[in-house]
Amino acid sequence: MAKVIMTCGNLCSGKSTYAEKLGKELRAVVLSIDELMTTVLGRELGDMHDEYVRRCEQYLYKKAAETALAGTDVILDWGFWKKEQRG
Repeated sequence: MAKVIMTCGNLCSGKSTYAEKLGKELRAVVLSIDELMTTVLGRELGDMHDEYVRRCEQYLYKKAAETALAGTDVILDWGFWKKEQRG
């Protein structure tokens, strides 16, 4: 059964570095919210930042579930700072 692994930690604590290393070891797909936000939306998000983060998280959760159901491990690379995000 495939796993979904969530990284958790403060800004600049090494989550992305760890996620990439673990992804190679496990042959897992790494889904990074920073990568998605920067690639699609750029860095100038202004007042819409929190809304875009919410939308990207929803999208990545959906893709993580699809990937795991297809039999591949997934690593979610974002902070999960709020307790309700980890539950």
